[in-house]
Amino acid sequence: KNHDGTIDFTEFVKLVDDPSLSHLSWRLRSAFRAILVIGGPGSGKGLLCDNLVKKAGIVHCSSGDMLRDEVKLGTPLGMEISNIMKQ
Repeated sequence: KNHDGTIDFTEFVKLVDDPSLSHLSWRLRSAFRAILVIGGPGSGKGLLCDNLVKKAGIVHCSSGDMLRDEVKLGTPLGMEISNIMKQ
């Protein structure tokens, strides 16, 4: 574990899969409180997040999905988001 609050993905997966720590949730096995996945369109963010949900039991919250949902609802915020997305 780095002392800056980050953790290498390989180290994270080892913590999640370590059988000697299976009695603890992954949250207790690591210092993580949130994982931020950033990448361009088609870079594999969704696939990575699906794997993290399956292997680590994390809750996945996609900002892109939330923004698109807001646009679909047609709220004032959704209309503003839509205009930005069209630029």
